[in-house]
Amino acid sequence: GMLDRLSAPFDRQERFVADASHELRTPLTTTRTALEIPLAQGRFPAEVEPDVRRALAANERSEALIATLLALARATRSPAEPADSVDLLDLARRALAEREREAAALSLRAEVLGAPVLARVDAVLASIAVGNLVENAIRHNVERGRLRISGDEEGLLVENDGREMTEAEVSHLVEPFHRGDRTRLAGTGTGLGLTLADAVATALGGRLLLAPRPGGGLTARLLLPRDPRPRDPRPRA
Repeated sequence: GMLDRLSAPFDRQERFVADASHELRTPLTTTRTALEIPLAQGRFPAEVEPDVRRALAANERSEALIATLLALARATRSPAEPADSVDLLDLARRALAEREREAAALSLRAEVLGAPVLARVDAVLASIAVGNLVENAIRHNVERGRLRISGDEEGLLVENDGREMTEAEVSHLVEPFHRGDRTRLAGTGTGLGLTLADAVATALGGRLLLAPRPGGGLTARLLLPRDPRPRDPRPRA
């Protein structure tokens, strides 16, 4: 009974985050549409257009933040039941392909290698965790830096170049809105990428281990419940 009473406030908080995130999506979408249509039609005076574009950029940032908060609330509220076999390395390849333009803008040297990392988890949540790790490795990299994604018997490993960090600094990276040496308002991300990856890993019965890389950057190891069975290469009907 005591544990139930202690968990009740946390449950209410998680439900509030999920409900508030959902309710905020509609006005933000309406605002974006109200600005994009007249902008595309050239109905704004030239001197006003920069302000409109800044407002759209702020709106886009808010939409991304709310989507992340909603995913975070769902991950922490209701851990998914074990699903089909998922190859984490394959999810990483897809995530990297989706963010190819961002990686190219920094002229990153990206490579994906190693054996498949088969986990028996919910594929949607796993893709969220892997996608955020890859996005973080790109966004917090340096120009002409290196991004290395590999798989081994333990799990998925994502490594990136960057500034040198201490163990103490890295320990705070999973805290919401934390961006290392930058403020919560700096950069283009929401500051929730590693927070979400960590929450999803926990919800799926796994762990996210972070460590500073020698010479600068971050090493992220995603450990999820493994699937001991070989993957069936035959397509499903």
